[in-house]
Amino acid sequence: MAEQTANRPFAFWALYAGLGVLVIFLQLLPLETEPRRWAAPDYMMCLAYAWVLRRPDAVPPLLVAAVILLADFLFQRPPGLWAACVIIGLEVLRSRAIFMRGGTFLLEWFTVIVVTGLVVVAHRLILMLFLVEPAPLALDASLFLSTAFAYPVMVAASHFLFGVRKAAPGEYDPVEAR
Repeated sequence: MAEQTANRPFAFWALYAGLGVLVIFLQLLPLETEPRRWAAPDYMMCLAYAWVLRRPDAVPPLLVAAVILLADFLFQRPPGLWAACVIIGLEVLRSRAIFMRGGTFLLEWFTVIVVTGLVVVAHRLILMLFLVEPAPLALDASLFLSTAFAYPVMVAASHFLFGVRKAAPGEYDPVEAR
């Protein structure tokens, strides 16, 4: 039994990395001939946020940073900026995970929406600060809205398909995980 729980984080890490590569691959497929006027949700951010609120040991920050940095390179975004913003949001949510464990899903969703909004705004402000032309405001707004509405779907998929459930009280100790 101890071996099964000890190996479980590694399975989640491999699953997250595999899903990240799959999402990047699917987004790179040339299925449309014209540019879209809206942004697709950031599935890897949704997945990382959903998992960190349920099982904080399932998503190490370096793994999330590596997957999103790979996406930055392949999607020709400024390397590391989106990854850094997402990691900061991830760590904010990780620090709140224990307090949100007993809360309702609506509180969790609202918290994720606020963090996602702050991540999008911070990314945009940093680009403007360094005189890099950001994406049109409508595109960033659609990214925020689509990601916010995709979050419940990712939580449901995580729960039913991948078995990522909220840790029971006493099952995960952040001091012990270090």
